[in-house]
Amino acid sequence: MDENKIIYCLDDLEHIFDEIEERLEKSKRELEGNRNTWLFGPTFTAADITAITLFIRLKFVGVDTRYFSSTKRPVVHEYFTRLMKRPSVVKMMAKFASSKSIMVKMMLKTYGIRALKFGLIVGLTGLGYVGLREYFKETKILQKA
Repeated sequence: MDENKIIYCLDDLEHIFDEIEERLEKSKRELEGNRNTWLFGPTFTAADITAITLFIRLKFVGVDTRYFSSTKRPVVHEYFTRLMKRPSVVKMMAKFASSKSIMVKMMLKTYGIRALKFGLIVGLTGLGYVGLREYFKETKILQKA
C-alpha cells in the first residue's frame, strides 16, 4: 500500500463528492424542492446503491465527515441519512454488524491463541534462562568450595 496513492485517492474523492452534491441539488430543483429525491430523480436507482456502498465504506474507515456532514456538503449528508433509513440498508447493516462481530471473534480466537503460545514460549524461555543462571551460580559456588 503506497501512502501517496491513498492520499491521492482520498483527495480525488473531494471532487466526486462535489459532483454528488451538485447532482442532488439538481434533482431537488427538477422536482421543485422535494426532499425525498435520489441521485437521478424520484426513483431509487443503481446509482444510489453504488453511492451507499461508497458512503458506508468511508464511514467504516472513519473518514466520512471529511466528505459529508451537516456542515460540509449538507445535501449529501441529508441524502446519506435517508439512505441509511431505507429498509434494505437497515437490514444489510444489521447483517454486516453481526458478521463483523463474528469476524472479531474469529480474529481474537486466532490471534489470541497465537499470543498465548508466544507468551508461553517467552515465559518458558525466561524461566529456562533464570534456571540456567541459577544453576551456573550454584556450580561456581560448589567449585569454589
